[in-house]
Amino acid sequence: MDRQYFYVEEGLPEDKGKDIARMDPEDMKSIGVQSGEFILVKGKSQVALKVFPSPTAFRGSKLIQIDSVARDNLGVHIGDAVEVSKVNPIPLKTVMLDKGGLAPDEVPPSEELKKHLLGRAVVISNKVPVLLYSGGVIALRIQGMAPSVEIGLVTKDTSIILVDQTLDSKKDRVSYEDIGGLKEEVKKVRELVELPLTRPDLFRKLGIEPPKGILLYGPPGTGKTLIARAVASDSRAYFIAINGPEIMNKYYGESEARLREIFEEAKKNSPAIIFIDELDAVAPKRSEVVGDVEKRVVAQLLSLMDGLKSRGDVIVIGASNMPELLDPALRRPGRFDREIFIGVPGTQGREEILKIHTRGMNLAPDVNLRKIAEVTHGYTGADLAQLCKEAGIRALERYMDRRETGDVTVTKEDFERALKAIEPSALREMIVEIPSVGFESVGGLADIKKSLLELVKIPLQHAEVYDEFGLKKSSFIMFLGPSGTGKSLMANAIAKEAGLNLIHVTPPMLLSHKRGIEQAVSDLFKLAKRVSPCILLFDRIDGMVAALGKRFTNQLIVELDANKEVNNIIIAIANSLENIDPSLISADRLTAMLAFNMPTLEERKEILQIIFKKIPNCNVSLDYLAEITEGLSGADLKASVERACRKVIYKMIFKGGGGVLTNEEMMEALQEINKGQEVFFNES
Repeated sequence: MDRQYFYVEEGLPEDKGKDIARMDPEDMKSIGVQSGEFILVKGKSQVALKVFPSPTAFRGSKLIQIDSVARDNLGVHIGDAVEVSKVNPIPLKTVMLDKGGLAPDEVPPSEELKKHLLGRAVVISNKVPVLLYSGGVIALRIQGMAPSVEIGLVTKDTSIILVDQTLDSKKDRVSYEDIGGLKEEVKKVRELVELPLTRPDLFRKLGIEPPKGILLYGPPGTGKTLIARAVASDSRAYFIAINGPEIMNKYYGESEARLREIFEEAKKNSPAIIFIDELDAVAPKRSEVVGDVEKRVVAQLLSLMDGLKSRGDVIVIGASNMPELLDPALRRPGRFDREIFIGVPGTQGREEILKIHTRGMNLAPDVNLRKIAEVTHGYTGADLAQLCKEAGIRALERYMDRRETGDVTVTKEDFERALKAIEPSALREMIVEIPSVGFESVGGLADIKKSLLELVKIPLQHAEVYDEFGLKKSSFIMFLGPSGTGKSLMANAIAKEAGLNLIHVTPPMLLSHKRGIEQAVSDLFKLAKRVSPCILLFDRIDGMVAALGKRFTNQLIVELDANKEVNNIIIAIANSLENIDPSLISADRLTAMLAFNMPTLEERKEILQIIFKKIPNCNVSLDYLAEITEGLSGADLKASVERACRKVIYKMIFKGGGGVLTNEEMMEALQEINKGQEVFFNES
């Protein structure tokens, strides 16, 4: 059978603007088509696309993945059924494209267009997506083609003619393929917004009311506005976007009147979505604001939302990066029914976003987007978009400076230079760090490394398996052992190995908080949630407990219990358990306690090898050095080598030494350290 029906699914972000469909290889075989061949897809109209195998996750469900331009041409939505069959396009001599009122600088010249369209199948009256260098997409309509055939093929012999016969064409709308790293969040929003707008009958049959409002909250630049626009665009809903502060007016009654106008406009053009950005500016807590204007606006917004009929024809989407400032009356069922957190993307999400913003770029073979994703901790979607633009600018600068010819290519070096210029917005709070050392910088402790991979990295990489077994992915781990045994270094190393951000908590950070210790601890966990997944590191927690008292312990217990739903790792470092409240490390809270002991002979050798890698000239027996340093910690070994290096530098500058570190300097340094330790112990 060569003609079958399949259900429409959103395309892959990297496929947008390329006239590509993806299907299960078994489904391709059933309609008699191979990878790279053309299929004819029929909905309300028809479109011809080149087909390739879909990712494994989309197989076995009779799905066809197509982008927003193809869905527009077909007149279908995600979830609709379309007819698919094999087709053989006829080579064309001429294609006439309507640029639809776009300015000349918005449309590439004919020769450039031909490069984009080469090898594509076209249908009269359809829009063809043209990928721009910026990563954006414009859609031009096929006005005519010769010879006059149903499905034509653009070849190297095809002439492209640009005309301007209509004024209603616009730049390609925002679609789900423009959103990366937020698959689960988009799915939730679509279920709550798109379904009531497109299929209100389903809610009536079930006897349930569609939501009136949804709150999207999270750090700036994570895609809250983009999600709202994509949902409105794909559901064909009338979209009204307002910025919170723009509503506020000093004249009596004008702010409320403006809100009433917006809701009235939405009702007249239903189905509609009202998107209120920076909602906290419009509806702050009435108990905490002084001005009368804010209180009146909050009351008006509450009244308008209560006045919406529960038919799902008007839905309000609010966005805020400070939801705790919102008036509590808004955050209840019947108003903002659901709250969805839009967080900073992880490594996989960052890679998806980079693919979206580089799909129009000519990337050099040395550009590895996965590697870039791994080093961009804390970058939001907006940061990554800016990073790609900056890399493009660097490529243009190089192209102009060196007077290069041919196409502009963006290289690995361009991205490396761009990374130095773009600061990740999620890490602008100084307490959030990008880990810089991995396991290769930690000598010994092989068992602890293995345990941490099992406790931290594997649960995050294979979250679906842990969900299957009903296991939480968050952990509370304690590092216990003497000073200098590598506890803090190991926390940094596992953060880098697992690709996590690190929040390093110290007592002064908590003591200096204006609103008290409890609020300081609460704010730290809120920050951790914003940059999730991350590691929250409490260094010297035994000292914190002694200095900060029961209030700190109680609040920490509250936050640890709440953290079970968040994919964050809490690591506490202690020299002893003497001051630790037993309830803090009870079995239902503490995932693991890892003991850090003084290094063995083999571990000392490994530590010394790591330390001596950075020394340019040395003639030292590491085996002998490891044997005579029993009882010294890793920190002691590092300190002794640094002291020996200073001796070498002094001799080289003032005594004409050769600048080579030998056993002599090492023995002197070790004797001084041992002597210092004896003095310390005698005094104590």
